[in-house]
Amino acid sequence: MLGDVDPDEVDPKSITFAGAMAVPGSWDVLPEYAGRRGLAAYGIDLHCFDGTPHRVVFDGVQHWCRVSFDGTPAAEHRWGFTRFGVDVPSGSRRMVVLVDNRDDAGRSLLHRDFYDWHHHGGVARGVALHRLGDPWIESVVVTTVAIVPVPVIEVVVEVASESGRQTAHPAELFVDGTVRLATTVPVGVTAWQLELPDAALWSTNDPSLHLVEVRVGSDDWRERIGIRIVGTDGGRLTINGEAVRLLGVNRHDMHPDHGAGLPDDHRLADAQLVRQLGANFLRGGHYPQDEGLLDLCDEMGICVWSEATSWQADARQLTDDRWLEDAESHIGEMIAAARNHPSVILWGLLNEGASNDLSCRPGYERLISRIRAADASRPVTFAGNHTADDVCAELVDVVGINAYPGWYYGSIDDVGPELDRLIAAVDAAGFADKPIIVSEIGAEAIRGWRDPAADRWSEDHQARLLDTTIRHLFVERDRVCGLAIWVLADFRTPQAMPRVLIRPRAYNHKGLVDEYRRPKLAAEVVARAYHDLSGP
Repeated sequence: MLGDVDPDEVDPKSITFAGAMAVPGSWDVLPEYAGRRGLAAYGIDLHCFDGTPHRVVFDGVQHWCRVSFDGTPAAEHRWGFTRFGVDVPSGSRRMVVLVDNRDDAGRSLLHRDFYDWHHHGGVARGVALHRLGDPWIESVVVTTVAIVPVPVIEVVVEVASESGRQTAHPAELFVDGTVRLATTVPVGVTAWQLELPDAALWSTNDPSLHLVEVRVGSDDWRERIGIRIVGTDGGRLTINGEAVRLLGVNRHDMHPDHGAGLPDDHRLADAQLVRQLGANFLRGGHYPQDEGLLDLCDEMGICVWSEATSWQADARQLTDDRWLEDAESHIGEMIAAARNHPSVILWGLLNEGASNDLSCRPGYERLISRIRAADASRPVTFAGNHTADDVCAELVDVVGINAYPGWYYGSIDDVGPELDRLIAAVDAAGFADKPIIVSEIGAEAIRGWRDPAADRWSEDHQARLLDTTIRHLFVERDRVCGLAIWVLADFRTPQAMPRVLIRPRAYNHKGLVDEYRRPKLAAEVVARAYHDLSGP
């Protein structure tokens, strides 16, 4: 741990590595570095001698990093939670990764301490050394084109070569282990369409998956896909033309023992917990979730709202070209990593941004256009807290509403009327044909505090508020197509004043379970309601 130093003043070749750090992992949850903010250095020796290109692929570094080989800088990355790759020079090389989790608007615009979650530090997601070969497959994108009369998929393959020559290379396409196409491809992008008459479709109730494998030369690429089409129709969100009711929760990718570097069994436990709640929907707040979790959601039929990193951006950010450029790049990486996952049914961005400010609308338009240009196969949304005077809702396919009646304002008796008021504002603005998701609602509860008066901070208050919300939205009314309760598990928040004064233990306590996944009364109440709504 180098501490509070300027990365530009650090010579990677001069660093002496005296400690050890788990990768994936967050250093600031370890006893030796507990709570530390600043610069850290990771070092490892790589040996690449077989004459083919190699690349180190990072799934997430929090939050700014610089990668060097033998002291020579090779790449920088300025936002966490998304994958990026760095080409490795041949031979034996010492790779050093400088990682910084400080609040630094100059280096990492998308990660600020005023965001309402704790920013851990470290190489928090997986790292792999890829032997690329020559040529190699740069990417494979699979999109469902049609489901009737037979399923049709499009497979887009990008091939690269160190020489860059346009030589045709032998290629094969497999689906579920069977060769479906044998041909040649040049360097560059090639697209194929393929009918799969015997393929099963993916849905929340029957999440059928298929394995697509592409081989080019000595390189191969595998993607596990689900065949399905997501759309909107008359105020409903649809999968394969059937309206779906999304019963869900929000989730932060963190745990007190692991920070943001959760091991696979913890993410599996969270996915199982979601299903035990009777939920079929997960919103990743407020950043892209780990791809291992997306794999689990693919398998379990859990629909995902994948969200780009942001929290309450206003005109300072949304009119700043550099911030917007970083946000666009981050969005591109989010989509590149998640677009082949059938569970991802919505792209989201700009949580609680200043969508009521006309000066911010061009920024919204720019980022939403970036999403649509990268992937037009999914609806786009944002979770807004300016519903009554929003000037950006027409830009998206699904309207997201964040509201906290009964917690930050009003009482539980105000939950129904407040939700009705906000829904009516959406319809009055001319968006009665757009699906609505209540993307956040909830109340904080200290686990173990039961109170006959059901006052705030008690498990009783939280449970009653959420029961009232679910009953009003799905029993008494039928306008919204989804609900994402804030939040699955309690999570650590920043120490910044004055917010920490309303966050006991510097935690947000709106979880249905606490940070160690121990249930509160609300978990039982929500599970009963969700299972009743889902049917047998």
